[in-house]
Amino acid sequence: MKQLVIDLRAVIAKFPQLSEDVNGMYQWCKDEIEEGGSPDHEIDSCRQAVRDLIDDIGEDSSFFY
Repeated sequence: MKQLVIDLRAVIAKFPQLSEDVNGMYQWCKDEIEEGGSPDHEIDSCRQAVRDLIDDIGEDSSFFY
């Protein structure tokens, strides 16, 4: 989870217009884990959702592994 936070901060720094959505996805991820979801699965889902956001604005999301 710590690495996810670091990576999401990097995304927000690079794409500040996505800040609200990225923060929302992080909160969703935390909530899902607290409700019993698999941390690995939820983190992977969050990363994919953020990649999709980046792709949706026409930017290359390959840096965000």
